[in-house]
Amino acid sequence: MVIRGNAPVASTYARGCNTVPRAFGSPALAVPRRGPAPPSAAAAPAIDESSYVAPPLPQTFAHAPHLIEAAPSPHGRGAVVLPDGSGAVSVKVWAPHAAAVSVLLGDSGVEVPLHREWDDWSAVLAPGSLSPEGGAYCFRLTTHDGHSFTRRDPYARATEYTSDWCFVDNPAAFQWSDRPAPGAPAALPPVRHLTDLDVLGSAGSGLDEEELELAAAGAQEAEQGSWRPRPFDEYIIYECCIGSFTPQGTLAAAAERLEHVAAAGFTAVQLMPLAEYSDVWGYNPRLLMSLHGKYGTPEDMRRFVDRAHKLGLGVIIDVVLHHGAVDGNSLWEYDGWGPDYNGGIYHEGGHDTMWGRGFAFWKREVYDMVQAACVMWLGDYRCDGLRFDSANDLPRDTIQALTYHLHERFPGRILTAEVTPENPQSVHELGFDSVWVHSGYFDIIQQHRALGRGHHGGGDWAEGWNLPRLRTTMVLHYGFTHPTQCIKYLLGSHDQVGCHNGGAWYQDLQMIGGRKRYAVDQYGGGRGDWHARSCSRLWWAANVAAAGLPMCFMGTEFAQSGWWDNNQERGLNWENTQDEVGQDMLSLFSTANALRTRFPALRRGWANILHEDRANGVVAFERVIEGETRIVCVINAGRKLWTAGDYGVWVGHAEGRMEEVFNSQSPLFGGNVEAPSGFSNEPRPIYDGKIWISLPEQSTLMFQHML
Repeated sequence: MVIRGNAPVASTYARGCNTVPRAFGSPALAVPRRGPAPPSAAAAPAIDESSYVAPPLPQTFAHAPHLIEAAPSPHGRGAVVLPDGSGAVSVKVWAPHAAAVSVLLGDSGVEVPLHREWDDWSAVLAPGSLSPEGGAYCFRLTTHDGHSFTRRDPYARATEYTSDWCFVDNPAAFQWSDRPAPGAPAALPPVRHLTDLDVLGSAGSGLDEEELELAAAGAQEAEQGSWRPRPFDEYIIYECCIGSFTPQGTLAAAAERLEHVAAAGFTAVQLMPLAEYSDVWGYNPRLLMSLHGKYGTPEDMRRFVDRAHKLGLGVIIDVVLHHGAVDGNSLWEYDGWGPDYNGGIYHEGGHDTMWGRGFAFWKREVYDMVQAACVMWLGDYRCDGLRFDSANDLPRDTIQALTYHLHERFPGRILTAEVTPENPQSVHELGFDSVWVHSGYFDIIQQHRALGRGHHGGGDWAEGWNLPRLRTTMVLHYGFTHPTQCIKYLLGSHDQVGCHNGGAWYQDLQMIGGRKRYAVDQYGGGRGDWHARSCSRLWWAANVAAAGLPMCFMGTEFAQSGWWDNNQERGLNWENTQDEVGQDMLSLFSTANALRTRFPALRRGWANILHEDRANGVVAFERVIEGETRIVCVINAGRKLWTAGDYGVWVGHAEGRMEEVFNSQSPLFGGNVEAPSGFSNEPRPIYDGKIWISLPEQSTLMFQHML
């Protein structure tokens, strides 16, 4: 986790963040609130966002208790459209310290008093009172000392960024492609995945045998239609920020670009946080369930997921659950109570993180909200998994409760986490399916900068390449027991590519050059540098072959240069996909990614180091699983080359021959290996435990073991 760059706390919020909307009363009634200042936070530019457009504001709100059909409501918190088709909407909010609570209906200009049951206030509104399709509402709370103010719905799915207006969302109204209307033929067959569950077993899918049977039997047919998530080992993850993925920065525009992601051989797109935020990258949530308005509507989000599933892409959502926004926190002192600046009901007793005040996870109501946010992404939006940001800052018992509930309710969804440093207890004890492995990225770049440009093909350091670092990058880290438990991004994630400070120097990154950059800049002079491109190609191929789930950040697949930020100036340059450099890199990615489908050993096989040449920076390892083709990967990270078939690689005492199936220096990918087939080696017999090959500089080669 790196410091995200929260905006400094303002003296009061902008209009509507936690104040009375401009037409709801006189300024004397406003109760301005602000979030906590974190112990330390780097400054970042404030954002100017647009969202839904609220309805014209009435000047007064007529008292309308007659619109109550039932009270208190038996339904959950938030605005819930009743499933009976009547059009009635239930509203419920937790406000234990309020003396009175009402719901303001923006479309009709009426105020409906809510009934108290314990610490909740609720009512079922009569059909027609609040539209199930986007009706505007918010809550008015009155304290025991007579103060009155409005608040957003903590469970709202859509909001206006500059006010307290919320908008009803009706997930059941969306027509998924694989769940047609009654009597209509299916528009699409279910997404078809690799037919190897019999070989895969429970280890490769992340499910136990009982869960596999439930998934196969269609236990969730009614909720999820015929769509099914992929087995975990099939994931090749493309990390993406909606705000800068396209010039428009919207979910609708991003959905039109998903063919690009699928064509590059990725099987899942992981979206950076989508819940409404007040920073720049999305890691300071104002609410946990409201979609960031600039990105689009809940309907747009469902269309995005639907389109991804049509293309065989899973969708994983980055969720930030450990703290609220420093600036614009809609939950701060929610019901007017908050002595000693404790944050009120949602933050009371919460710990201070580097990014803001944590939530009061010890309260059942707060846990319920956090759980509901997770359920929303996996249920209402039918996403394939979640990535828990900075899971270190979540209480252990909260994590265990969440992962248990989500696995039980949504078998087959992948729950991943950012845990620093990567800790196998995260999967063995906390219930995560996989964790991000940070160390490989830094280990590789650090050595390249110090050694990769060394003289005579070796390094400037007398001890040569630090092969133990390369070794742990390629095989499983200590304590992990299956490749799907590690997500590896050897070319960088948003944390390594993105920069809040205009590309400036970072003292704590001096070991890799001090700057956050795309891979072609970390390895040299940008996309115009042949050696930098070679290094990017070799390490993505190695990433595909390594034990783990591969992931890269958007733009890496066509050799984007510079650094990233969530704006048009630093977003993706799609013109780069059309030039020769971009086309070559895309060819490399699609070809390498396809190897994981062709060779199951690359997805779930064990990894063993076979050969280490410290002086030259060459390492070879195998991926092997019983009943499948064995793959041997040879990495030459240095600049020395062997062209006469005179480099010996230990592959173990075995019969048969090794046939080259991939070479990152093939001319097909912009490399310099001149051969009609694009490969440098004919099938090599295994002789005395070795094969003798030609080995290009800065390359990754893969061989299949043939009998």
